[in-house]
Amino acid sequence: GCLRTNSATFFERSVHKGASTMPDLQGIKKKASKGKKNGPAADFSKTKAKVGRKIVKANETNTTIKSKALSMQKQSVAVDRSGQEVSSRGLTLPEILSHSTHYAPTMRKECLAGVKDYFTLHPRTLDTHVGAVLD
Repeated sequence: GCLRTNSATFFERSVHKGASTMPDLQGIKKKASKGKKNGPAADFSKTKAKVGRKIVKANETNTTIKSKALSMQKQSVAVDRSGQEVSSRGLTLPEILSHSTHYAPTMRKECLAGVKDYFTLHPRTLDTHVGAVLD
């Protein structure tokens, strides 16, 4: 049991007054939180310098340029083909035949059209290159 005094309990008093059933917390102080304390705003905080590093200003623009060298084996456009037998597109027979093993079906189709074009322009070379074409 509960010891009862002459006066009504807190609960009974609050029910009779029409107040809520929650106790009154006006005079009680809150405990100080152990978490983060509010410091200066993040916009104005000073950045700490790490050893061996230069502090970069917030409004400084990075102007460094990174580049890599590109080496090409050969360019078929730059090769002088005077004296060689070429198709109407300027390709030699080995270049045309290299398209026959390409993964794209349109390139393989262009290879067949290129072989036909090459041999219509140079019919006398058909006997010498028939083995390369059939491979």
